[in-house]
Amino acid sequence: MAKKDSNHAPRLKYMILSVVIAIIIWILVSFSTGVDITNTFHNVPVRYTGMRELSSRELVLLRSAPAADLAVTLTGKRTDIMDALDNVQIEVDVSEITEAGDYELEGTVRLPSSKLTIERTNFTTVPVTVSAMTEKEIPLEVRYDTFNKKYVNAVPDQEKVVIMGAESELAGIDKAFLFVTAPKGEPTDGEVLMPVRYEDSAGRELRLPDSVRCRTPQVKVKCTVYDAVMLPVDIDTTIIERDGYKVDRDKTVIEPKEIEVGVLPGSKIEHVLARVEKADSNTPMDCEIMNTAGLFVPDKSKTVRVTLSAYDSSNEMD
Repeated sequence: MAKKDSNHAPRLKYMILSVVIAIIIWILVSFSTGVDITNTFHNVPVRYTGMRELSSRELVLLRSAPAADLAVTLTGKRTDIMDALDNVQIEVDVSEITEAGDYELEGTVRLPSSKLTIERTNFTTVPVTVSAMTEKEIPLEVRYDTFNKKYVNAVPDQEKVVIMGAESELAGIDKAFLFVTAPKGEPTDGEVLMPVRYEDSAGRELRLPDSVRCRTPQVKVKCTVYDAVMLPVDIDTTIIERDGYKVDRDKTVIEPKEIEVGVLPGSKIEHVLARVEKADSNTPMDCEIMNTAGLFVPDKSKTVRVTLSAYDSSNEMD
């Protein structure tokens, strides 16, 4: 019986120690969360109101970062201060602005809790720059991802996009394009909406500033999917034959003799034709591949080199 009591003694000590530690932790947490602290928030974000009125006057706000650090010092319980870390804002009303220019407007600090007290700020006004709204028209390009044994011909329902904003911000936006890809492994056949993407003159992709808008940020595109196949190349001599020339096909050289093109599933296309427009015998010419129903010619296969062997049939003797 005495042996059994001796086994319970260490266990009782551990239980008492655990209770003491729990009480100490509770006291520390209660102390740290119940005491007021003061904290300064730097680079506080600015939220603008009255944007609808500004836009109705064909004005646009340039939302560049303020030159100076906008700081707000708050006092409150530690938990309230921690909750406010990403929720303190400075509100600026731009609805009264009627023309382009530089302004200093009053900034109002907005807090997430009434339990917080504003001790001080390092600003009285916030600098604001407003510019006249202008438009810029940019041709719309279509670019393609690489597909496994497939080609896609994407035709957007518009050839240009119009972006609107301050002239200084529109100046660096030079290209607009759609990127045709296959997010699920196979390209989409049919109509899809694609987001417009932008580049500068150096080919660097851009994210539009908040103050720049596009009239059609998404464009409807009709996509047709073709099977990628290798087909032999022949020449179409209709034009030069109308001018009285004949072609010796055995001596005519076509390079390359086969090209990769897209063919609609079910189409029976056995070869492609390169259009010959001049009877320049023995002179290499770049000849364009002719489009026909069910055929898609990718950029890399648009032309072939033809060295023609032709003669004027009017000189033939009876």
